[in-house]
Amino acid sequence: MKLNQFLFFFLALLFSPFAHADDFANVMLQADLALFMKDYERARKGYELALSIRKDDDCEKKLAMLKENEKRRKENRKEKARLQKVKSPVLNRKPYQGALKGLIDDEDDKFDYTGWILNGQPHGEGTATYTVYDKTKGWEKGKWLNGQKYGLFEAESPDGLKLTGAYINGKPEGIAKGSNEKAGIRFELFAKSGKPDGIQKVYSPEKQFVLSYKEGKMAGTQFLYYTTSEGQVRFEIQSEEGELKGKTIVVTKNGKMEGYTINMVFQGEVKVINRQLMNGYMIGRLNEDGNLQGPIRYHFTNGNKFEGVLEEGKVKGKGVFEVLKGPRIEADFDGSIFKITGPAVVTYPDKTVYKGGYDMENFVAKGHGVWEYQDGRKFEGNFRNGFYDGEGTLTIPTGTHIVNCPDCVTYTGEFYRGLKSGKGKCYDAKGTLLYAGEFINDKPKDIYPMKLKK
Repeated sequence: MKLNQFLFFFLALLFSPFAHADDFANVMLQADLALFMKDYERARKGYELALSIRKDDDCEKKLAMLKENEKRRKENRKEKARLQKVKSPVLNRKPYQGALKGLIDDEDDKFDYTGWILNGQPHGEGTATYTVYDKTKGWEKGKWLNGQKYGLFEAESPDGLKLTGAYINGKPEGIAKGSNEKAGIRFELFAKSGKPDGIQKVYSPEKQFVLSYKEGKMAGTQFLYYTTSEGQVRFEIQSEEGELKGKTIVVTKNGKMEGYTINMVFQGEVKVINRQLMNGYMIGRLNEDGNLQGPIRYHFTNGNKFEGVLEEGKVKGKGVFEVLKGPRIEADFDGSIFKITGPAVVTYPDKTVYKGGYDMENFVAKGHGVWEYQDGRKFEGNFRNGFYDGEGTLTIPTGTHIVNCPDCVTYTGEFYRGLKSGKGKCYDAKGTLLYAGEFINDKPKDIYPMKLKK
C-alpha cells in the first residue's frame, strides 16, 4: 500500500454525506471501505448496487476505474511472473543515477522511477511516480533499499495533497502526517506492516474523525464529529467485524440517540433522548427521513411510561399511559400524550376502573364517566377535577349504605367536589324512595327518611 492509497479511504469518508446519508450514500461508503481494505470484489458489488439505486457519475467512474485497475493488475502480474523467469539479474558494483520504467511493486501496480539504482533496482534516494485509483498522477520521494522503500518519504499529488511518512521493507510504518490546503484537510495516520493500525485522525472545518484500527480493520470505538447549522453532532460507534457497524450513540445539543448502526444507518429500534421535548427517552424505529415513526415507547425520568404511535412527529391513535404507582390510561391520543379524543379507560392499582372523559395533564376524571370500585360501588355521571361534580348516580352494594343516608343504596342527583350537594333522591335496595330533596355538605337538609303520604 502506497502512502497516497493509505489515505484514500479517510478522504472518501471525509467528503461523504454520512450523518444524514441516504441508502445510496451508505452503499457508496461501504464500497469505498471495501476498496480501502483491498476487497475489490466486494467493492465492485457495492458500486454496482449503488448504481442500481440511482445513477451517479462519480460512482460510475469509480466502478470503471476499479475494473480498469483490476484488469491492469492482472496484466502486471503476468508480466512480473514472465520477467522473473526470463530476466537475468543486472549486477552493478556501485549505485548510479538513472531511470527505470514500468516497474511493478508488491501490489501489482506499475510505477516509473528516477534516482539511484543498484543491480537494476531502486537503491538510495529516488522518486516513484504512480497513477492511483482516481487517475491522478502523484509521486513519492525517499530512500530505497534493494528495490523497496525504506525510511522517510514525502508524497504529493496535483490536487493539493501533501504527505510525509515512513516505510519499512516497502510498507508504510508508523505515523504519516499531511494536509490538503485546497480542501482544508489535515490528518495523522498510523500504520503497521502496511496496514492502518492505531488511532487515525482526519480533520476538516466541518468534519473530524478519530478512528481506531487494528491490523487494517476498524476496532474499538470510532468517533466522528460534524458541524451543522444546529451545532455539533458526535457519533460514537463500537465497530464490529472490522466494519463501520455496531452499537452507536449520536449526540447533539438537544439530546442523543442510541442503537445499532450499519454504515451510519440505524437498524431496528433506537433510543432517543430529546432534552427540549421531555425528561426521559423514547424507543422506536426511524423512517427513511431519519425521524421516529410508528409504534414508540416513552420512558419518563419520574418512572411514568407511554406506548403509542407516532405519525409525522405527533402521537396519534390508540395508546397507553402508565403513571408510576398510579393509574394505567388507555385512550385515543390526538397530537400529544396530554391530549385525547373520546373516553379513556383508566385502571388504578387497587383495580378500580374508570371509563369516560379524562384530563391527561392532571391525570383526573373529567366530564361524563363511569367509576366502578372493587367493593361493588359504582358512580355514573359528571366529573370535574377528579371529583363527582354535577349530575350523577351513586350505587353501593346491598348490606351497606351511602354516607349519612341509612338504608340508601342508590343516590341520584347533584354532587359538588365528591359530596352530595343540591337536589337528590335516595332509594333502598328494593327501589323504595327514601328521600327527595335538598342536600348540603353530603347530608340531607330535611328529615331523613322522609314521611311517605298514605
